[in-house]
Amino acid sequence: MLSQHHISTCIAATAFALAACTQEYDDNTARLPGGKYPMTFAAIVQQPLSATPHTRVVDTDVGSAIDCSWSDGDKIMVTVTALADDFTAHSSCTLKADGSVTSYDPQIYWQSMGAHSVNAWYANISDNHTSDNAIDISDQSNGLAYVLKSEPTTHTYYDNKSTIALRFTHQLAKVRVMLTDVSGNALNTTTAAVEIRQCYTACNISNGNITPVGKANGNVKMMHPTDTGGYFEANVIPDDNGISRQKHALNVEVNGKKTTASLAQAVTFEKGKIYTFTIMVK
Repeated sequence: MLSQHHISTCIAATAFALAACTQEYDDNTARLPGGKYPMTFAAIVQQPLSATPHTRVVDTDVGSAIDCSWSDGDKIMVTVTALADDFTAHSSCTLKADGSVTSYDPQIYWQSMGAHSVNAWYANISDNHTSDNAIDISDQSNGLAYVLKSEPTTHTYYDNKSTIALRFTHQLAKVRVMLTDVSGNALNTTTAAVEIRQCYTACNISNGNITPVGKANGNVKMMHPTDTGGYFEANVIPDDNGISRQKHALNVEVNGKKTTASLAQAVTFEKGKIYTFTIMVK
């Protein structure tokens, strides 16, 4: 049965400094001394972090909302482009779970006070880099795939006191499945497995943008719940426009018995949304 779906976001507030360049700017920009104003970052989350250490971006249940928080070692890729001449600088920034930055690769600097576009993204697949090769996300039984991208921002630097807030949104759709018996009791899922049917199972990632590869005719293995009453989970490539799923949407296996499960109503998976289903196993 289909439950609510929610937007999942997290925030990174960043103060930037663009790398020095010898190119000339128009009369509407003010030159800054190269190497003087370094980029600094502070990642901000909307909800308190869990006391449990994490090694990846995590989703956090807060009432009816689902949010996310950073984890130690997460990296956000940032691109800053001066609109006056399209000069572009890049940096890979490593975060701690509290949002502070432990390293910049490379450190970059503001070089003018004109307008700049700022984009950032995060991915825990393909080493967070632009990829021209298909990335397989069909087996998430040992961990979830994450791709987040910030909303485009245009910013004009001034007086070394500029802070840029970047709102990241998930580019994949999250699916959560709970298995119950005919009485509604949660099953012991030790010998259970769930797959999402008719999905894209590979994609290309470019600057946080996802392009599906192949056809939406594969299955995605879901991550096993950590306890009885927990959810199987997977993050999947959004469905194409006009596509919906309902009949035989899932493959379910319990104690060696395999079957397909249908949803109570048709649904289309959209990026940044959470879909929670309860499946009764007879």
